[in-house]
Amino acid sequence: MDIASAGQLSEASFAIRKYRWLVIRTSLLIVLAIGAIFTLRGLALKEVSIYVEGSEPVIVTTRAWRVGKALSQAGIQLFEGDVVSPAVSNRLHPGQIIQIQRAFTVTIVADGQTRQVRTTEISVQDLLDKIGVSVGAEDKVVPDIGAQLDSEGTVRIIRVTHEHVTETETIPFRTIQKSDPTMDEGTTRVVRQGKNGTREKTIKRTYEDGQLVKQSVVAEKVTVQPVDAIIHVGTRPVPKTIRTSSGRLLQYTAVKEMVATAYTPRDGSGAGITYTGIKATKGVVAVDPRVIPLGTRLYIPGYGEAVAADTGSAIKGSRIDLCYESYSEAIQFGRRVVKVYILANR
Repeated sequence: MDIASAGQLSEASFAIRKYRWLVIRTSLLIVLAIGAIFTLRGLALKEVSIYVEGSEPVIVTTRAWRVGKALSQAGIQLFEGDVVSPAVSNRLHPGQIIQIQRAFTVTIVADGQTRQVRTTEISVQDLLDKIGVSVGAEDKVVPDIGAQLDSEGTVRIIRVTHEHVTETETIPFRTIQKSDPTMDEGTTRVVRQGKNGTREKTIKRTYEDGQLVKQSVVAEKVTVQPVDAIIHVGTRPVPKTIRTSSGRLLQYTAVKEMVATAYTPRDGSGAGITYTGIKATKGVVAVDPRVIPLGTRLYIPGYGEAVAADTGSAIKGSRIDLCYESYSEAIQFGRRVVKVYILANR
């Protein structure tokens, strides 16, 4: 390459570098100009309206660039949880409307803890969603989850849980008593010993915040059947004793209080034969067979031993007619209440 060619190349390279520098400088000037324009616009006075919840709107003239700065210049203090629209970091524009929703304090009681939160939410549901507190299908929320929040109020979440437990209980055996005429009154005999049974119960228990509030039996089954005890109870009358006027001891099984009258063998048909066919004499008495069976041996104080062997049309119920040998004895006896002892069989 000759010297002339080299000189031409050098001049061309210099021209290119000079052009590039001119482009860069022009671009920088444009950027600075734009920045200056925005700076001047930002520094220009702007009138903005600030609406604070529950207060009259405030009109502010400011050179602030950001919403937060304008609020500060207006002497408006923000508290935790307050919602500002647009956000405090947003650029401020002329004629801007700024809205502030004041937060209020709500006490949350849940899972054994109590805490206070600042919120602008309207409903209980919205608040719980915002703070991330989950509510189970059976959990209770007070006030109701769809209710509106009250300033300085309390929201309580009551955790509802269940458990199923199995308990075993005793089934007491029954005692069955059966009359036994072959045994004396007042005596008993165990024929079969009783045995308790067992029952399994499945119990559903419901807890609210760990405290038992309800339980109910949801299933049960008998695992061991109880066995009834059987006891025989004697019904056979036990003879007691009575001493007669002559000093004899007689055994009796029962005593009845009856209305007594007297008759003689010549009364009635005058044949002197009783209903049972034996001769009417002292010691023979007429009874109602439904009360005292015929043939029963008796003892009547003041009369003596007797046998129920006769009946009479007037002798019904607790009536007894005593046979005397003479009319005078019968008249003298008259009518009186007597005790009639039912004597034991010999």
